[in-house]
Amino acid sequence: MKKVFILTFVWLIVVNIFGVVQVHQEQNIRLEAISIAEPETYRYATRLGWNPLATHIRFDSFWFIHTARIGYFFNEEEQFSNITSFPLYPALIALSAPLLGGNFIISALIISLFFLFASTAVLYKYTQKFHPEIPPLRPVIFLLIFPTAFFLNAAYAESLFLFLSITVFYLARNKYFVRAGFIAGLAALTRPQGVVLLVPLIVEYVATFGAAGFKKPQWLSFLLIPAAFFGFFLFHWQKFGSPWLFFRVHEWFGRHPVTLADGPFWTIIGVIIALFGLACMYFLLRRFRLSYGLYMVGMLAMPLASRSFMSLSRFLLVIFPIYFVLATIRHVEARYMWILVSLVLLLVNITFFVQGYWAG
Repeated sequence: MKKVFILTFVWLIVVNIFGVVQVHQEQNIRLEAISIAEPETYRYATRLGWNPLATHIRFDSFWFIHTARIGYFFNEEEQFSNITSFPLYPALIALSAPLLGGNFIISALIISLFFLFASTAVLYKYTQKFHPEIPPLRPVIFLLIFPTAFFLNAAYAESLFLFLSITVFYLARNKYFVRAGFIAGLAALTRPQGVVLLVPLIVEYVATFGAAGFKKPQWLSFLLIPAAFFGFFLFHWQKFGSPWLFFRVHEWFGRHPVTLADGPFWTIIGVIIALFGLACMYFLLRRFRLSYGLYMVGMLAMPLASRSFMSLSRFLLVIFPIYFVLATIRHVEARYMWILVSLVLLLVNITFFVQGYWAG
C-alpha cells in the first residue's frame, strides 16, 4: 500500500509542475456568466503568475463551488443555472469550508485530493484481493496515465465518484450488500451515472444468493440508488417547477447531438474515443465478470444516448474495470504503445485544461 501512496504523490507533483509550466500569461477562460455569479473564484482561477492551485479551477469547478456557496438556482430568462451539479460533492465542499476559514476553493481541492489517494488505495486493494493474476500496482498506473486523469486532482467530482464506485464493487464482492447499496446511493448523488451501479449490484447479489436472495431484506438497500437519483430530479420539480430542467440546462451549456458542424477533427476524435470504450466493453463482457461488462454497458450508454461526444473521455476515466483490460494487454509491445499514447494525450489535455481550453 505504501507504494500506491508514493506513486500517487509523485504523479501529483509531476502533473502539477507540468500544468503550472503550461500556464501562459493569456488564459482562454471566457465564462462571463460565472465570472459575475462567482467573481472571487473566477479572479482566483484567472490570476496571472505561478499559482498551482488556480490551475485546478476550470469549467465545472466554478459551478460546483458556486453551488456549495449559495445552493441551487435556475434563471430561465438568462439561461443561467447550476442544477446540473449533482449535490454530494458541493455538499462536502460546503460542510468542510467552515473548517478552512470559509475557503471554498481550498475545500474543493482538498476533497478531490483526499479521494484521489483513497481511489488509488482501494483500486490497489481490490486488484490484490479479487484479481491476483494482475500485478496490483499495474491498474493504478494505467489509471494515473489515462488521458483525462488530471481531472482526478481538479475541483471536479471525478475522484469522489471513482472512490465510491470501486468501494461499491469491493463491498459487494465481500458480500456486504447493505453497505454497498448505501455507498451506491451516495454515488447516485455524485454523478448521474451513479444510478448504473444498480445493475452490477443486482448481478453480484444474484451470483451470491440466487433468485431466492430477494427473499432476504439485504437487497432493499439497493432502492437507495434510484431514490437518490430520481430524488434529485424531484427536487428540481418541487423547487423550480419541472423535473426536466437538468436536460434543458445541458443544452444551454452546448451538449447537443454530434454533427459535422462541430468540425470533422473533433467528430473523428469523438468516434475514436467511443470505439475505445466499446472495445473495452467487449473485452469486459468476454473475459471478465458479467457485472463489469454490464456496468461498462450502462456507463457508456448514458453519454452515447445523448448523441454527444462531449466529455466522453472524462466519463470513461471513472469506469475502473477499464484498467483491468489495459493491465491485461497480452502483447508487451501493445501495452507500451498504449502507455506512450496515453501519456502524450494526458500532457495535451493538461495543457488544454490549465490554459482554459476544453479538455476531455
